[in-house]
Amino acid sequence: PYHPLFAYGYGLDYSIIVPAISITNPSDEANLPAGDIVIEATASDSDGFIAAVEFYEGSNYLGEDTTAPYSFTWVSAPDGSYTIMARAIDNVGALSIDTISITVGAGISQAPFHGSPFAIPGKIEAEDFDTGGEGVAYHDSDAGNNGGQYRTSEDVDIEGCADTGGGYDVGWLANNEWLEYTVDVPAAGEYTIEARVASNTTGGNFHIEFGGVDKTGNINVPVTDGWQNWTTVSATATLSAGTQVMRFANADSSDEYNINYFDISANSIRGDLDGDGTVDTFDLRIMASEWQSVGVLADIEPVGGDGTVNFRDFAALAINWLQSI
Repeated sequence: PYHPLFAYGYGLDYSIIVPAISITNPSDEANLPAGDIVIEATASDSDGFIAAVEFYEGSNYLGEDTTAPYSFTWVSAPDGSYTIMARAIDNVGALSIDTISITVGAGISQAPFHGSPFAIPGKIEAEDFDTGGEGVAYHDSDAGNNGGQYRTSEDVDIEGCADTGGGYDVGWLANNEWLEYTVDVPAAGEYTIEARVASNTTGGNFHIEFGGVDKTGNINVPVTDGWQNWTTVSATATLSAGTQVMRFANADSSDEYNINYFDISANSIRGDLDGDGTVDTFDLRIMASEWQSVGVLADIEPVGGDGTVNFRDFAALAINWLQSI
């Protein structure tokens, strides 16, 4: 019979040692001027050799170097906040990474997703939140896009939507997550905000802020018995005129729901006789044309009308005009 002195494999180690890598320039949390940025790294491999060191901005491949000292020049890096990753790959394909965070120029600035503010009144798709990234245009508590749809480079969780009109919705909401949208309100006044929501089991709560101020109070999301069984919830908000940031703010809770869009409409504005959402010279012309008439459109003061268009109606229009400026 075969009786070897040592059993097969005795004393042998087939484990692979991954390479070591460290980004040496820039330093972590560095603030750099916009322009060319040199990224440098050291890398070594104790059981083989380094085949290449790859450089990334987030998940975007920048370039690589196959000989030490390992470096890459990121040409014309724009203003923004970035995660830089260096990935060392050895001769058998084993790899390791090192990452740093840097700010370039003025950093990330918030901007409307479609290039210009959403017009109010109007419809805002939840997935069309501003650009700027985590902590600037939104806050999402986990990395990555759980739904894997639409804006895949963002950490907001977006999925396909089965509501009327299709498109996408935002889901997987967690404690204190929020999304921001730059909007343009043409006239001060009271507006109705309708939100399209769905929840399979728990429902939820949120509020809407404008300019950092809660304008709606708590809005309850009911259980709809399905992640794609949609219903509409609403609240009113008194808004000032001008370009401003609207924030959808999920409540501090473990409730779960999806949100499809926000539909914002202007409530009736006294003095807006032509229905364009603002009190202006066109409304003044209508009122002048109805002077001393009975039971007409321009009879706005007191509320419900006093039977004729007179100086009290002109005063009411003037007050609302000044408030909308």
